Amino acid sequence: MRLFFLTCLVLVSAALFAQYDFNNRCRLAYEEIVRLNFQDASTLLSLERSENPGNLIPVLFGNYIDFLTILIGEEENQFIQLKGNYQERIRLLEKGNRNSPYYLFSLAQVNLQWAFARIKFGDYLRAALEIQKSYRFLKENQAKFPEFKPNLLGMGMLHVLVGSVPDNYQWVTGLFSMEGSIKQGVDEISEYIEWSVKQNDDFLVPEALFFLSFVNINFSVDRSEGIPFEEKLRSMAPESPLMTFAYGRMLIKHGRNDDAILLFRNRISDEKQFTFYYLDYLTGLCMLHKLDIECRPYFYRFVSNFRGMNYIAEAWQKLAWSYILEGDTVNYFACMDKVRKYGNTFTDEDKIALKEAESGYIPNVILLKSRLLFDGAYFTSAEEELLKSSRFLRNALDSTEYFYRLGRINDASGKFISARSYYLKTIERGSDLKRYFAANAALNLGIIYENEENVKDAEKYFRLCRSLDFDEYETGIKQKAKAGLNRLNEKY
Repeated sequence: MRLFFLTCLVLVSAALFAQYDFNNRCRLAYEEIVRLNFQDASTLLSLERSENPGNLIPVLFGNYIDFLTILIGEEENQFIQLKGNYQERIRLLEKGNRNSPYYLFSLAQVNLQWAFARIKFGDYLRAALEIQKSYRFLKENQAKFPEFKPNLLGMGMLHVLVGSVPDNYQWVTGLFSMEGSIKQGVDEISEYIEWSVKQNDDFLVPEALFFLSFVNINFSVDRSEGIPFEEKLRSMAPESPLMTFAYGRMLIKHGRNDDAILLFRNRISDEKQFTFYYLDYLTGLCMLHKLDIECRPYFYRFVSNFRGMNYIAEAWQKLAWSYILEGDTVNYFACMDKVRKYGNTFTDEDKIALKEAESGYIPNVILLKSRLLFDGAYFTSAEEELLKSSRFLRNALDSTEYFYRLGRINDASGKFISARSYYLKTIERGSDLKRYFAANAALNLGIIYENEENVKDAEKYFRLCRSLDFDEYETGIKQKAKAGLNRLNEKY
């Protein structure tokens, strides 16, 4: 009788002890989430909660849906509405099995995702606290379960974040005793993906690739480097707007503009998907890089439908540029009026668009064409625009940009001696300007010297970049210079 009672007690306790069951239904729900089919995913998760109420995976995946809704949609009303789910999800996950490696991992994931969401809307203090919680949970989980590979993904993401924190937020990492570097984070994420591929298990791989693409786009040194895990990205892109975004951005970064256009224009669209309007913006941008005025319908679709905060000013600016390429000043100024009316100034690109709109300064069309062609990696055409004549240069600012553009073109074309000469002329002429040309010239000089293993000069120009006073793309450029100094410290 006593044995029977103890057996029943164990069975009842096991039933009440929440578990982490990645069954077929949950895996299918995850696949639907990655495809942005949130309604289908929610239906599957609701059925799982009904039939298996002790399973906490639906709680974790429900947070994924909220996170992606906020990240992609960028609507403040949705953020306000959904952020109330945070505490309830944490409360449920804290009831989980503390002896499972998924206990701390799940808590870390939810905190990290909400930190990203809060950063989108300027809630930096709460974001810092949630990043710290995530870091602490994953460190503890790593100590308890060193063979649990998903830890690599979470720690990799955090190490990248810590390694790229701007100087004015260093106090956050110091306060919470967080350490890490971009390289360390990339190595951890890559190790996780390689392990998953060997296991023939794609669970969490999409988000690993998504984050790795972010790092590659923002911190990669060499544009000619191969795209990491390209075959995996290519195979996943057709069915997932997230993977289309990740792969497309990396194609642009690596100078494959035509491939990016093909990917974006042929993407599979499903009415059930949560609409990723930013892909329309990227399609328009890639076409503008070819000076193709057929970019306009994509930009107009974006500004007409996107209800988020960011990129609106930039999209109207790009539309304005498409008109000025044809000498149409009327539509140029009409679009720039929209920049002032609708634009937000949260991103560097939107700030610069607003600055251009408020200045009333029409871009130098030759320099603009060269810039756009360069951004599409059409280097020969970009250089040809500049070398037709120098009579189009109107003032000292044009001259500074002229040498900067030639430096960038020669650098990308592997003509490093010429690139160094043009970059030095840019620094000489542009160091006292508030524009970004001199700072980015210094950054790229540092990268050239780093690749030549000239540590002294590489460090000199990375530090020069960080010392210059400018107000365009400042955070991104100085972060890259900081990453360069970190690489030098790690290598030498």
